[in-house]
Amino acid sequence: MAFQIAGYTFSRRSDRGGETPLKKVLRMFLWGVFVVVVLCGALFFYFIYSPRPKIPRLSGQVASGIWCVQEKPLVFDYRNTFLATS
Repeated sequence: MAFQIAGYTFSRRSDRGGETPLKKVLRMFLWGVFVVVVLCGALFFYFIYSPRPKIPRLSGQVASGIWCVQEKPLVFDYRNTFLATS
């Protein structure tokens, strides 16, 4: 069943020569598999073959403190860290 609007013909039949629904689903499934394989390959090369960053040398000391929030003490630890200059 086809219909026309403003001189253009529209039809429910696909442009692939009357492709069956099974072939259409199979084609979409294979494209999905292809996309997943490409994304997994890209993530593999990104995480495995990227160089490891240098671990910075840090200096500083650990300190602790207490904050009172709504009359409840919150204990925390923190480190004053600075990049080593040597």
